Amino acid sequence: ALCLLLIACQNNALWAWSGDSDLNTPIATGDEQKKLIATFSDKQNGAIVFNALDSKVYMQHLDRHGRALLTAPGAEVSLAANLRSLAVNDFQVIANDDGDFLFVWEDFPGGVTPATVRVQKITASGQAVWASSTVLYQDKDWNTSFAIAADHNGGLFVVWAAPPANGFSYDIYAQHVQANGSLAWGADGKIIATSKKENKVRVLTDELGGIYVS
Repeated sequence: ALCLLLIACQNNALWAWSGDSDLNTPIATGDEQKKLIATFSDKQNGAIVFNALDSKVYMQHLDRHGRALLTAPGAEVSLAANLRSLAVNDFQVIANDDGDFLFVWEDFPGGVTPATVRVQKITASGQAVWASSTVLYQDKDWNTSFAIAADHNGGLFVVWAAPPANGFSYDIYAQHVQANGSLAWGADGKIIATSKKENKVRVLTDELGGIYVS
């Protein structure tokens, strides 16, 4: 089972919810395959929690007392395509300044490679904002990775590593997805580094419309 425990940080550290593992707020129970994706503040001393059960993503809203406000397992996030497996798919979510959330995930059409990496904007109620998800790139190598950062204007930046034709190194690409889901830097993104041995990437916004990549 997935459980959540809130710690209130004031002058003295206090448990805001029960510290008893038998009394913590359950987010997901049962025998299904589970994975906690992300947790965000609801700005009212509560939390919005995203978790995956088998191949679907759910969102749960907890109030300041740790009470679930949505019927378990929560609102199913309306992605254009379901995740195939928690073990092989990579997915990330970030909160944006407009109150929505941005999901980036790998979709395996037909359950085989290459994977298609997609992005969709989700409302606080779990509904898709864009009519269809935006395709970022095809991942032909399961060992590659991507990183995301909010652009503070309703969109996000995505950075990923992809092997070139020789397959012995990785090229690093970046893409800016605008608030309406369109791609600002062309269909293939911008290549920012070549022939790198490391395939793990990180991205951070500079608050001026640009990004730092490592």
